[in-house]
Amino acid sequence: MRKAICAALAMCLCLSLFVGCGDTANGQGGKANTLYELSYYDETDAKKGYDENLFYENDMEAACADPTAIYINDPNDPDYGWFYMYPTSDSDFGCHGFSAYKSRDLKSWEYVGPIFDPVAESWSHFSCWAPECIYDAETGKYYLFYSAYDYWNSTRTGVPGNDGYTFINNAEKKYYRGIQADVDRIATTGGTDEEKLNNLYAAIDELKAFYESVTADEEASNGRVYTQAQIDEAKSKINDLNRTDGEVKQRIDAAKTCLFYAKTIDVKTLFTDCDYGIGVAVSDSPRGPFVQYTNVEGEEGYDANNRKITIDIPFLASEDVYYWLHDHRSEWYKGPDTPEENPGQMTSAEVSTPMIDVHPYVDPVSGDKYLYMVRDPNGGSAGFIFAMKMGKKWTDDPQWETATRLTRLGYYTTDDMSNGNKSTDLIEGTKINEGPYVYYNKDAKKYYLTLSVNAYNTRSYSVVQAIGDTPLGPFRKLSRAEGGTVVATDFDWDHVSGPGHHSFVTFNDSLYIVYHAHYKRATGGDQRGSCVDEIVWTKNAQGETIMHCNGPTYSYQPKIGPDMQYKNIATQAQITATNVAEDSSVSLLNDRLIRFFTWDEYLKEFTTGDGKETTITMKFDDYVTTRAIMVYNSYDYAMHWEKVDRVEMDFVKTVDGKEIKGTAYIDNLKFDTDRHIGHNGDEEYNFMRPGGAAIAEYDELKVKEIRLTFKHDAPIAISEIYVLGK
Repeated sequence: MRKAICAALAMCLCLSLFVGCGDTANGQGGKANTLYELSYYDETDAKKGYDENLFYENDMEAACADPTAIYINDPNDPDYGWFYMYPTSDSDFGCHGFSAYKSRDLKSWEYVGPIFDPVAESWSHFSCWAPECIYDAETGKYYLFYSAYDYWNSTRTGVPGNDGYTFINNAEKKYYRGIQADVDRIATTGGTDEEKLNNLYAAIDELKAFYESVTADEEASNGRVYTQAQIDEAKSKINDLNRTDGEVKQRIDAAKTCLFYAKTIDVKTLFTDCDYGIGVAVSDSPRGPFVQYTNVEGEEGYDANNRKITIDIPFLASEDVYYWLHDHRSEWYKGPDTPEENPGQMTSAEVSTPMIDVHPYVDPVSGDKYLYMVRDPNGGSAGFIFAMKMGKKWTDDPQWETATRLTRLGYYTTDDMSNGNKSTDLIEGTKINEGPYVYYNKDAKKYYLTLSVNAYNTRSYSVVQAIGDTPLGPFRKLSRAEGGTVVATDFDWDHVSGPGHHSFVTFNDSLYIVYHAHYKRATGGDQRGSCVDEIVWTKNAQGETIMHCNGPTYSYQPKIGPDMQYKNIATQAQITATNVAEDSSVSLLNDRLIRFFTWDEYLKEFTTGDGKETTITMKFDDYVTTRAIMVYNSYDYAMHWEKVDRVEMDFVKTVDGKEIKGTAYIDNLKFDTDRHIGHNGDEEYNFMRPGGAAIAEYDELKVKEIRLTFKHDAPIAISEIYVLGK
């Protein structure tokens, strides 16, 4: 339900800025100003709600998982000024295809509807997951990358010709299916059942003669090479066929089976689960409809010089990836499966798992295109992220020789398996490194690989960051002490669960993370909804530039997007304070950083000294137009406060053509303790739901100086101060 301030309150605020006058107070330069009690709203009334023109909250209006978002910033585009989000559409039509949402603020999402529905002949009918859309200016097209179950992979129950095979590459799969079609053609050629049976027997006799003539390990007449074991197996299957038992139709089935198996002896297969592939669909609009990319003449995207991709072939098959990772990057797998002895290698289990979570990325430095993917754990094997460079076009062949492993489960880097390199503080014990996303910080000249760890339906599902010098790394995950956690759930919390699988979107030079979290905030689960919070760049204790998220939030935060009228201008103010702790600094009050986690020790809050009263003064160079003040409480219950005892703002206002100066004040600005303090069922044990602020919303007021006074019996902490203005 959308929330808004009630009409009566809004009218009150519009009619009168002040509710009364006092005597005087010392204003700028010690001059006496007339005091005016300010009419305001503190956003604490649950029935009235909050002002959506100024704020948002992560109430997860859009039910979705794995959200990726883009912003349409081309003024000539009919969708200019809109954010589009592409999630896993499990709630819409069971992960068969994808839907989209659009928004002006990254919070309130309007359902666009289905944008991609695979046709009946497509390989991607099942488990369509984690789409990501990217615009290509050169082609003027939007490309929707996704992972899905490969329908034609014969390991799937119910797929025609299911014989338990997983193919080593797409060529072998195509060859196998050709054999299927050939055998079916022979088995249906002829008028009567006896004629059909005779055709099958003739084909079997011909095949028997062929295998009698084949020499092991030499190229046969069909251009293939057979081992002696394959030749013997084929002869055995042919000789085991009983040509007399059973009715004619049963003998047809037996002969068909015999012919099929004897003809597929040389098919290269894997006994593993390479059952997911990567697809791409193309559209002229972010709204779709998206059409599955093929390279067939007369179909979308045809290019005579490009590789042939048909509707029933994945753009990137898991088998092809296996072939290159295993056979062409043998330095990764030296075998046996002893990575402790060969730290950089992939085990056979790691290489042979299927692919999910594709992320297309364009390097802003070189303009080169990359695809990042996950080798999916699939219930047993350790998941990891790898990437490779693409051609000049998204639909070109991958540059396989660039395929590079980027993460190793349970370790900060891929090439060191010592105890000192174990990433135990990231709690990666559930065998998952997934949902990759890459962002380049031009000031730091570093690439940031963010990924989700732990199982998606658990409270420990979270996003961490790794840093590298190139798009292909090598990357090093940051520890918690280094600020490695981007969004997560603290053990004590009851208001956020499992924030994970994410994307980043930029608006007005600000960076935001769009992620999903569980509707069951205290326990976790499968049902998820979209959230958004701001990313701020800072330095950790080691001096590295890292991304810090002001979240995950449960509280009201400043509105985002092209319709926002006010932004945080507190960074423009000079700040002084009385009663400052010796180890603290007033610069912490407007550095844009809000602390959320107990383990982020590198991130400090402003703390007061032992005195009983603290006054914070914010001075602007000139009068600024303001609309609200947000004073963020501490993440630490032991340092929290329940109100700002006094707010004073030296203002100027024009009334009837006459300029009036004075001081507006608010007494006892309330912090919403009911919303932001929890007990975990134990009244003796209190904890903060961090990221909450005491808020004063009022009519526009031009101010030059703001003073905040706190009275306290023990030292308190203030995480940040926002001033929403123009």
